[in-house]
Amino acid sequence: PLLLQRAIKTCLRSFSATSILVIPLLLQRAVSNTPSCHLSPIAYFLQHSLLQRVGFNSSRLFSAAFPSSAMGAVCCTSEPESIDAGDGIKIHGAPVSTNTLSCVILAADLGKGGLEYCDLMSGSHKEAAFLSINPFGQVPTLQDLDGFCCAESNAILRYLAGKHQSNLYPANDPKLRARIDWVMAAWSTNVYAKWAARIYPIMGFAEDAFDKEKANEELKLALDNFAKAFVAPNSKFLAGNQLTIADYKV
Repeated sequence: PLLLQRAIKTCLRSFSATSILVIPLLLQRAVSNTPSCHLSPIAYFLQHSLLQRVGFNSSRLFSAAFPSSAMGAVCCTSEPESIDAGDGIKIHGAPVSTNTLSCVILAADLGKGGLEYCDLMSGSHKEAAFLSINPFGQVPTLQDLDGFCCAESNAILRYLAGKHQSNLYPANDPKLRARIDWVMAAWSTNVYAKWAARIYPIMGFAEDAFDKEKANEELKLALDNFAKAFVAPNSKFLAGNQLTIADYKV
């Protein structure tokens, strides 16, 4: 399927910790009826091989280079050469953070900024300089050229769209905006926690002593419900037939 080819191409190009998790799941889903949250032995082997390829150490993962924008590769006519912030809007965060990447990809697609690397493992987000722009010490955090700062991925996505490309979050369509908000909130509250419970131990961010079968079932239910609510066969995107910030979020 074309979408699968594009997704794998994007994951391989960025080659982040996210791609290490996504590629085996995509391949497994494409060749079998196994639920995507239940890794088969083949998928586990592929994931292990990918982890070995990057050495699975924090300095290698968190300093990974991202030569192109994932959403741009799928949805735009031209791809940005880099998603580093440069002289543009800074999205403080780390490539391993999916919440950070959603904002970075949008900023890069808009040509307005990109990633400002924050070394989470050394505690950079808890130092005085970072806390001065976000007292909560969390990523992602946006820093605009005029000094304006805000955090939380959903808020950042709304800000970027509202300032630079309103059709991604149209002010004149309250129903569409409500659906976009619903998608983003549902992903944040109903899916992400279940995903983190299953994936964080694999990535080494949490202890492995948990009920894997229960975690699998809870994640599958959350994903199934999300798909039932938002993945419609007659819609091109999550909120309908036009690209919105909901697609960047997920």
